[in-house]
Amino acid sequence: MKKLMLFVCLLTNVAFAQQDAKATFKNNVFLELLGNGGYASFNYERIIFSHKKITIFPSIGISTFKTKDFTGTVNPDVIIPLGLRMYYGSRHMFVFGLGQTISSTVYLNPEDFEAKRSYKLSANVMLGYRINFKRINLQLAYTPIFENYNHYINWLGFSVGYKF
Repeated sequence: MKKLMLFVCLLTNVAFAQQDAKATFKNNVFLELLGNGGYASFNYERIIFSHKKITIFPSIGISTFKTKDFTGTVNPDVIIPLGLRMYYGSRHMFVFGLGQTISSTVYLNPEDFEAKRSYKLSANVMLGYRINFKRINLQLAYTPIFENYNHYINWLGFSVGYKF
């Protein structure tokens, strides 16, 4: 009888230890062409809220345009897109996002002809569509940029991501 009880207890523990068949991947890394980070950026996002069909991700990325300045010295322009994105749907998702892009670029100072770095903040919005596969996702979005908060640029972004 004791062996039967022990067997039943072990069997139920194994049954409770089984995981849900539908895995939820909380992290996503993606390469975005065009988009908020300029011509190409590498980005990371993580789920912070998920309820039914609504999911919210903060995101951060990094991009560079030129790696050397006009003197040939390694002095890269750096672009850091930050954002908060809301997705609605499960496999086919509508995307809405707001963000801030921090740019650090090098230019020629006309007074002393030396390399000088400038910093700019630009707001951005994202409206788009994402399709999810098991671990891969594809996204196309309209991402207008309000460069330096005084110049509006129409922009489009395409990304390929990997969830883990």
